[in-house]
Amino acid sequence: MIFWILWAVGIVITIITKCLLTSALKPVIENEGMWNERKVSPYVSQIKLHKRIILHLLVFVCIILVGGIAVAKFMGMCYEAPFWGQILIGIVPALLTYVVGYVILALDDFDNAKSQVCFIVIFIVAILGWTMLINDYNRNIEDVTETSIEQTQERNLLYFCNVPVQEITGEISGSSSIFGGSVSGNIDTTHELTYWYVNENGKGIFDAVSANSSEIDFIEEGESPYVEIISYYQCKKRVDHNIGFESISEESRWNQYVFHLPKTIMQYSLE
Repeated sequence: MIFWILWAVGIVITIITKCLLTSALKPVIENEGMWNERKVSPYVSQIKLHKRIILHLLVFVCIILVGGIAVAKFMGMCYEAPFWGQILIGIVPALLTYVVGYVILALDDFDNAKSQVCFIVIFIVAILGWTMLINDYNRNIEDVTETSIEQTQERNLLYFCNVPVQEITGEISGSSSIFGGSVSGNIDTTHELTYWYVNENGKGIFDAVSANSSEIDFIEEGESPYVEIISYYQCKKRVDHNIGFESISEESRWNQYVFHLPKTIMQYSLE
């Protein structure tokens, strides 16, 4: 973020620099005879020394902040690649950026060849310097996934997929005596698992859950069957250790159902 702030500052300085260049190089009228006049635009080398120095310094700042950061940010997207690889990736963007900046700032008005060489050298050095800084910055940004348990709930089971789990000891056959309907002896786990449980008021409540979010944990004989509902919360966030800032990009919640059942439930075929 700080690099984009510096880049925005550079844009403002570029606008100011362009205005100062336009003002300093304002066309002047030259007389070529009594009846012949023409407008001539001076070059930077023809203006006063202190103005030349100021204009050069401003252009240097524009190149460093705008051009250097823009190309370095592009190269920094591949910060895990070798540095020479980043340089190869940045050659074309660097050329395009310099051409655009050359046109916008009208750098051809700087008629001194030394000035042009300085602009190019500073541009290259700025790209390399900013790229190293941005690489270090990016390596200090971490994508983290955190998963935690929000709450757990337990429900005493009466039936699990039409099987009366409270009374399973050995072979089970016949009709159920509490809720009606025959016990088929088959557990359908293709889509949903159905079960009856006892709520806090002592009433039998029906519910169904996805088989994909369920598992079975076998209990010893004599223990009471129950379903444990575990509510999970997960968030994906980006941690910027450079400035100690965290931003959450994605959140999700889901339930995991653990059915604690007698081992004798295995006498029924799972379909």
